[in-house]
Amino acid sequence: MNLSESLEQISKELLALNVEFAVAGGLAASLYRDQPRLTDDVDLAVAFSVPVVKLEAILTKLELSPTRVSEAQLKGGPKHLVKGKLSPIAILVGRAKDKIGIDLLLPNLSWVETALKRAVLALEMSAYREGVPINPLTYLPFLQDEAVG
Repeated sequence: MNLSESLEQISKELLALNVEFAVAGGLAASLYRDQPRLTDDVDLAVAFSVPVVKLEAILTKLELSPTRVSEAQLKGGPKHLVKGKLSPIAILVGRAKDKIGIDLLLPNLSWVETALKRAVLALEMSAYREGVPINPLTYLPFLQDEAVG
């Protein structure tokens, strides 16, 4: 499976649960660059409209092993929060050997909510200009195997 197929697959799963999300990371950066940014995973900013366990179930359904990464782990401490798992979950990382990884970036990261609002606004503005109904999957074809390496 390639990046485009992985993105389409996770997008369909999230849309089926009415989860708001936006493409982030290297794939999103590629939209604004002359040369695509090479990346080997799919990063999505995700709204908390469903419990984390449901998001983990989606990753598992896609044959990825989900791992919770807390804010404290991202910041390197404090150790008692990392060890005690008392810090909020910031990212769900889905990985498996020989598969494209998927990272679900959760609203506990300070910029995720703003990114989601901007993505919705961009979709609405684009749809308004083009006179088409909004369907996030129609905005994903920019991912071509040649473009992402």
